[in-house]
Amino acid sequence: MATKRATQHDSNAVAVDRISELPDHIIHHILSFIPTVEAVQTSLLSKHWRRMWYSVPALHFSQFSIGRNFCQRRFQRFVNECLIRRERDLLNAGVSRFKLSVHGNRFRTANLDTSINFVAGTNVKELDVSIKPIISFQFYSMP
Repeated sequence: MATKRATQHDSNAVAVDRISELPDHIIHHILSFIPTVEAVQTSLLSKHWRRMWYSVPALHFSQFSIGRNFCQRRFQRFVNECLIRRERDLLNAGVSRFKLSVHGNRFRTANLDTSINFVAGTNVKELDVSIKPIISFQFYSMP
């Protein structure tokens, strides 16, 4: 694989952040296609991005894609904190799409109910809850 060598011209180039120049509604649309944990990580990019994820129209939480070092309690806390921060945001335009994928007997029913009730209050258009049961005859009743 070829590597690019730095030239005198390259060292004088100024990095331009073209993504931050996009209108917020375009950035929100782009962020709506990535998992919420990654959208939250974009808040580290700059002051402009710090609260950008608060009003992304789609939330996608997947316990399966976060990784093994993200323990159950920490995942639940992350989901709850995201919803609380969105609720406190004055510019929150609501949630159009909400996806939650969890291990059945590891995610507390009360937390699941809270999450679903929150997005139901935002007139969510698409609700996708995936519960992978650990015990074969385990059921969950929607609130």
